[in-house]
Amino acid sequence: MMDTLMFSMLGTSIRTSQIEHLTGTTGFKEMARSRQSQALSLLVLVFGSVAIARAQTQKSYINVYGQVKCYAEALVKPESTEQLAAAVKQFADAAKQSGKPLKIRTSRSVFHSTASFACPYTSDLIPAAPDSSSAAPSYVAVMTEGFNKVLKVDKAAYTVTVQAGLKVLDLLSDVGYTVTVQAGLKVLDLLRWADKNGMATERGAPTNYAELTIGGVISANGHGTGSNVTSSMGDIALEFTWVDASGGIHTSSRDSPEGHALAGGVGLVGIITEVKLQMTPPSNTQAVSINLLPDSNIAADVTKFLQTTKNIALMWRPDLKKYNAFLMSKTEEPAKKGDHAGLVFPLPTPISNAFQLVLLPLQADIHDTAVSRALNPLNCLTALTSIAYLRWASKSILPQVPGAPLDMAVAQIKAVGSTNVMMGGGCEPFCMWNSELTVDDIEFAIELEDFPAWVEDVKKIFQKDLSEDGKAQDRCLPFGGYVFLRFGKANNDYSSVTSGMKNPIYVELTNARSRKLPGVPAKYAFVQDAMEQLTLCKYKGRPHWGKNSDRAWGHPECSVRDALPNFDKQLELQAKYDPNKVFESILMSRFIAKQRNLYSPQCDLKRSCYCTQDSHCAQGFACVPLASFPQFKVCKPAPMLPKLLG
Repeated sequence: MMDTLMFSMLGTSIRTSQIEHLTGTTGFKEMARSRQSQALSLLVLVFGSVAIARAQTQKSYINVYGQVKCYAEALVKPESTEQLAAAVKQFADAAKQSGKPLKIRTSRSVFHSTASFACPYTSDLIPAAPDSSSAAPSYVAVMTEGFNKVLKVDKAAYTVTVQAGLKVLDLLSDVGYTVTVQAGLKVLDLLRWADKNGMATERGAPTNYAELTIGGVISANGHGTGSNVTSSMGDIALEFTWVDASGGIHTSSRDSPEGHALAGGVGLVGIITEVKLQMTPPSNTQAVSINLLPDSNIAADVTKFLQTTKNIALMWRPDLKKYNAFLMSKTEEPAKKGDHAGLVFPLPTPISNAFQLVLLPLQADIHDTAVSRALNPLNCLTALTSIAYLRWASKSILPQVPGAPLDMAVAQIKAVGSTNVMMGGGCEPFCMWNSELTVDDIEFAIELEDFPAWVEDVKKIFQKDLSEDGKAQDRCLPFGGYVFLRFGKANNDYSSVTSGMKNPIYVELTNARSRKLPGVPAKYAFVQDAMEQLTLCKYKGRPHWGKNSDRAWGHPECSVRDALPNFDKQLELQAKYDPNKVFESILMSRFIAKQRNLYSPQCDLKRSCYCTQDSHCAQGFACVPLASFPQFKVCKPAPMLPKLLG
């Protein structure tokens, strides 16, 4: 009776004729009436007049960049742990009765992952849509927007219990010694609430884009920055409430086996619905931005910065040989009115449009011919401007500092504010993904001791493959093409990106593209492909669960599965709580089985493979060995291919 129950969850106003229309099932009328009556009776018996969840059929949801589209036969929007548990139980029971498989994934209507772990299925992996007329759906998505209630606060102990999706801003007027919140709470909303209620988080815990949900960032290893100190929301979690694949509700301490499986577990064992977080007394943070430094000694500079504070981040442009450093530390100075900080910066529409004036024609010239040669100097200037734009800490995006013009001069900018304000960076509504720009994002965790060698290898890629040993020194990645460096904390979680590491550093490259040119590669995308394979294979890089394309987990020669020392323990917990693998996404199944990427025409262009032959590349591109590291192949445009001697 699942299909009828699904619609009864929408409310009692849906008529049988509407059910027939939506399900597309012929001869269903009388059976539907009977099943609807049974379903409503069950709901009233168990929950009174409160529906356990709202569900809709044949729905999709998409990531902010428009690159990943997820499909589901049913979208469920619970508003409490109990509602979610009841819904999961009914889906599981219906699947068992029908003999059909069941997949359930948890996300938001617009999500931030660039991988398909958020999807029950995708059109790329399952071309044929599932049968929506059947009584038991096989593919279900749980949307966390409804997790928006405060649950409990022990102000004396500075602990907060949250649901994974709560928006606290709606509840600021309801303040007391006990406050209850849910797992969809946005990090930014928590920080704003804490600032108004005499609490703070530890400095490195919030994600640098703080408009993500707490449950999501804990499950996917979202992080801020802090070298072997608190650097993620998972580091300040004390307790999880979660739902298993049979609909059972559990509460587990952070240090329990279940806690280690849930943090960084990508939802493989269960759905986190509530989190108890360790808060701190209110504090102030000083943020210093040191700008346009030469990168000749960047690795040694990092060591020096870490002796000053553990909470640092760097924005590096290897093509311009410059970087910015951002240092956050505790201060007793009073907060300055208007001061704020944020590593994710607003990009007002006029500015994004201005960058498009260069990016659009540059990207359109995918074969790197006359247009690129004419625009390269302007593009490099635009990229340099973007570094100046990232002068990050102060009252405004482009602060006016005496003696610090927006040019090659090195300038320090300092801001002081409450820790919640300083760490709660956000860009809404002026985020890059809300404009005509989009990005391809990759991020890996490597050991800090390997960072100096990694830096030299990255410089080698830029020298030999981008500028062709100085023959094309005017080539720069477009605006947005910076390497973002942050720091993490080693742990013993089972699927965590930093599990078993000694001293992690996160290395990330963001490549900007124009949405106006769908199907056209990002300019010089082969640089990102080269860095990706180099980091995966030579440095055993662990890909961030939410910041890479699917191909990162299926490299034919470099297994990420083998790089996670505690992953077998994750599978043991999965066998205990989800033996039917309800929460295991299709991409996760391929990862666990160590399956290689799926190859198809232009799969490199789709970022679903690393090329091995020309057909995997965009038209007019060839799959060739790197000049810097011939063991790796990338797709390069014809004019950039090596000239063969006759």
